[in-house]
Amino acid sequence: MPDTDSSAREDKFTWKPGDIEILNGDHVSDFENDVERILDAVRRHGVDKDLKPPEPYEHMGALITDCILQAGMRWKTVEGRVAGVMAKNGTETTSGFLAVLERDGPEKVLGWSGAKPQRALTLTIFLKEHHLETVAALHDWLLSESNVRAIGRLPGFGDKTKSYIQILTGIPAFAIDVHLEKFARLAGVIDHDDHPYVERVCKAAADRLETPYDILDRAIWRWASAKGA
Repeated sequence: MPDTDSSAREDKFTWKPGDIEILNGDHVSDFENDVERILDAVRRHGVDKDLKPPEPYEHMGALITDCILQAGMRWKTVEGRVAGVMAKNGTETTSGFLAVLERDGPEKVLGWSGAKPQRALTLTIFLKEHHLETVAALHDWLLSESNVRAIGRLPGFGDKTKSYIQILTGIPAFAIDVHLEKFARLAGVIDHDDHPYVERVCKAAADRLETPYDILDRAIWRWASAKGA
């Protein structure tokens, strides 16, 4: 995923005061308290030391594999499967990856059982039908909200996966999943199971850190995944 200049991000989140509480003699919002809790947890657990962009994907087979397998998994588990796909000849483009999936079977290609290999095949067919052969083409296509909604109708594509595939192409987003939800709980965010709220809190924290949303998302996800939080 390429780094994203902060000027290209969506406008910084402006919180709206809600319930008011007294903290250290000052009137502050619950929302602002939760932003501070996330910031404190980021620093306390060393997550701020990992606020750097990863190597960008220029490989559709790897991107599709990462996108589909990541849900609920540790990064080390996913990383090995992604590396395996990248090592296979002809998987750089959508058409090439589809040919390998159809020839060898998605379970064998991904080294995975269950529903996810079929979801990878379905996503790959969808992308080929929309003539999205490269990561750059997918990035541009996902800039349209109607296209994001269209890909979200695929099997297994909840809000988290929709956001995650945007992140993988370099579009700033937060993909709130079980790892980020648990990080919010550990940080002391009361409504940690309210994903839209946690997303707003994390975006505000990223703005305070002057960090692109996808970079903070990745750093928290990697920490929580490694710790089994």
